[in-house]
Amino acid sequence: PKNAHHIQQLRESMGELNLPNKVIYEVIQNLINEEDKDHGLDDEELEKARNAKLSHLGGGSWGKKGKPPTHQAVNGKLVKKGSEEKPEPETKPGMKIDKNPMNKKDDKEKEMGKNLDQMAGDDEESMDDLMGQMDDTEDLRNEDHETTDSQMNLSKADAKAQAEKKGEKGVGAGTAESRAGEAAVHYTLRELLKGRDIEDIKSELMKIAKDKDKILNEKWVNAATNTASWIKEVYGDDIEEVVWDTPSGRKLIGVEGHGTSSDMFIRTKEGKNIGISLKQTTAVFLLNGGYAKQHDILVESLSETLSEEEIEEFKTQTSIQTYQTGFRSQLTNTKNLIENDK
Repeated sequence: PKNAHHIQQLRESMGELNLPNKVIYEVIQNLINEEDKDHGLDDEELEKARNAKLSHLGGGSWGKKGKPPTHQAVNGKLVKKGSEEKPEPETKPGMKIDKNPMNKKDDKEKEMGKNLDQMAGDDEESMDDLMGQMDDTEDLRNEDHETTDSQMNLSKADAKAQAEKKGEKGVGAGTAESRAGEAAVHYTLRELLKGRDIEDIKSELMKIAKDKDKILNEKWVNAATNTASWIKEVYGDDIEEVVWDTPSGRKLIGVEGHGTSSDMFIRTKEGKNIGISLKQTTAVFLLNGGYAKQHDILVESLSETLSEEEIEEFKTQTSIQTYQTGFRSQLTNTKNLIENDK
């Protein structure tokens, strides 16, 4: 709250959330005014107060704990309540006296206050709006993390019941084993960001994997911890959110209908969403939906930067027809190899 640059960043962040100016103004003012709760004494007077066994009772008031205040901080000095003599601050030639003892903000904070005064309009939205949004965010995060952890610890009996369930399951696609593995990446990354050691986390997951009643297996634990370690190495302290491809996770960071093969997402502190496709091995498709469909999407995206001649060459080299011709050729080669070398 005492760093003007941080205050400015907070104001800009709330502005990007389209919060009402009135709400932004009140939040910032409340933070800045936290200074009013300081003891109000300079270093020398603070030492005197402590030597006299006086405690700060709030608002610059001092006295014995549990009893009415007997002293008050005025201009950095400790003054006995009821005293008519109030010390003036020491001055030097050319020094300008600040008559308001609580007005100790630096120039940047003062300028910030002026800007915020100008921002505050007639908007009557209350602080409840901001608190409500914060609560919604926390609820979505908790729901995503709880869903993820439950899938990581899923029993085989629960997995069977889940597979038989009709309609939206609220979890990712794929097998129960792959979902448990994806969830293990999610969990490992969150724990790494808390500062836990990777070997400690891996040991914890291996205990789950060795339980014959659980879906998570040792192969997925190895893949999950390797993947989470890589994500942490690449993005590290830039990670703001970690979410699975769940309804609450997608809503939390605004990636509903993303249309990609991403199984989880991280959001950076700059607000950039990064989708990550979690697979146990590299023998998988990068994109979902079939070769022909994804090829058309890729051609369309490349047409914005490549010439017509380049696009035609690309289509010739990479079309579904070219793929099928190559695939048949490989089958023939395999057949000939087996027949000639049984």
